[in-house]
Amino acid sequence: MTLSGKAGLDTYRADLRKAGVLDGQEAKQVTAWAGLRNRGAHGQDLDKLTVSEARIMADGVNFFLQKHALAS
Repeated sequence: MTLSGKAGLDTYRADLRKAGVLDGQEAKQVTAWAGLRNRGAHGQDLDKLTVSEARIMADGVNFFLQKHALAS
């Protein structure tokens, strides 16, 4: 599988979805995680970000990486 060159997360997510690497739910999770990451990285709505959200995201990302690392 070939991913698009210098593209953003949305393009990579779409490529992986088309290739069947990500299912619909995983694609939605990746989008949500990117949104949380971007809010934190750019200082947006910091008063609304919680430790609980960060833990849920970190656990989800770790599970996602473990699942897909074993599949490759």
